[in-house]
Amino acid sequence: MKLIWYNISGPINEYCVDTNDFQVIGQFNHPNGFGSLSYTAPPASFSTILNSSSGLLIPQDVGTHTLQYVYTSNISGCQSDTSETILIHDLPVLSFNLASNFCTNDSSVMIVGNQVGGSFDGNVTAIFEENYLSQDTIDFIPTNTTGGIVHTFTYSYTDANSCFNSVDSTFNLHVAPTVEIDSDTLRAGYCELTDPSYPVSGLINGVNVNDGYFWGPGIVDVDSTDGVAQFITNNVAVGTGYPVYYMYTDANNCFDVDSAFVDVYQLPVVSIFGITPSHQYCNNHDIVFNPQQFIGTPQITAGLSSGVFVLDTVTTNADQSIFDPTIYTSNILHTIPISYTHTDEKGCINIAEDTVYVNPAAHPNFSVSGLCIVDSITYTDQTITPPLPDSLQAWTWTIKDSVYYSACYS
Repeated sequence: MKLIWYNISGPINEYCVDTNDFQVIGQFNHPNGFGSLSYTAPPASFSTILNSSSGLLIPQDVGTHTLQYVYTSNISGCQSDTSETILIHDLPVLSFNLASNFCTNDSSVMIVGNQVGGSFDGNVTAIFEENYLSQDTIDFIPTNTTGGIVHTFTYSYTDANSCFNSVDSTFNLHVAPTVEIDSDTLRAGYCELTDPSYPVSGLINGVNVNDGYFWGPGIVDVDSTDGVAQFITNNVAVGTGYPVYYMYTDANNCFDVDSAFVDVYQLPVVSIFGITPSHQYCNNHDIVFNPQQFIGTPQITAGLSSGVFVLDTVTTNADQSIFDPTIYTSNILHTIPISYTHTDEKGCINIAEDTVYVNPAAHPNFSVSGLCIVDSITYTDQTITPPLPDSLQAWTWTIKDSVYYSACYS
């Protein structure tokens, strides 16, 4: 008497749990008799089909079980039996690390299965083929994967008992925002100590939606959620390459950061040369006077820088001006403002200012009390009205010629 097994792959008495059902048939080589099959596992794991000698084995209970076939003769009533031991293996337990949400700009992620020798599959298979590190480890690169949809990873493994198992896990791949600092609001460079505050704004996916925040040297962001900040030149020294950062995080916790670099330029050092140390001049018509040339520095470089020279009420687009005090003919003190404004090649502007004074020249006169030696001579300065006696500081007197000389003092 023997058991005959059909449709069995691998060892005839070993199975993997929850695999396909197998039909078993008990058969005795004597035609006059009948047989019956029995199984020591729970009843749900075995059912009799067709007749008592044919059964359906359902491998769902892990462990060692016994399948017995008993034959009873119709003639003698004698029984004979045989049995087989059935070993049902559990499936391998599988797991792998995977977050439920990713962003399309995330860094690559190592995904590791818990069984050495497993393999991954999914609807991003091309990424796996590119980035296999071993059978049970992959390098998942979100930036190479289509965002905005749900993806599935499948991890499979076959153990030493030829038992196969697989586990699936899904995740959302969100499209990350793209942010940029609005180049219309943040320039490449600013001039020191000028307008104290410059507004800076950011763009999200090309649109200004008033969200996100800024940071960096010189940046003041009062509201970290409105996407607007101020770049204050007075908060940083003259220098190059100051980083400015803009960041925005969306509802899926996906974020992006943009950066730009800003220079702070030194203002041009502006001066005016050619002014006398005393800043005093006379409008003397009795003495030949050479007009003075006032020069502003830095001087203008054609196509790169510019200057404006202001002398009293006359403005010229130049870096110098001619000063002629003899045009101020009235007998009053004239206060003359002078300024030179220079704009350098970076657009930085600075100004030098000064003042000169034009004094009325002395107008001496004299009177005599008589023609005798004992008579007196009174010297007067008619520059001012009424004349004051003996107000001049120097006189030269020549008898007969009646020539006098005067000098102007400050």
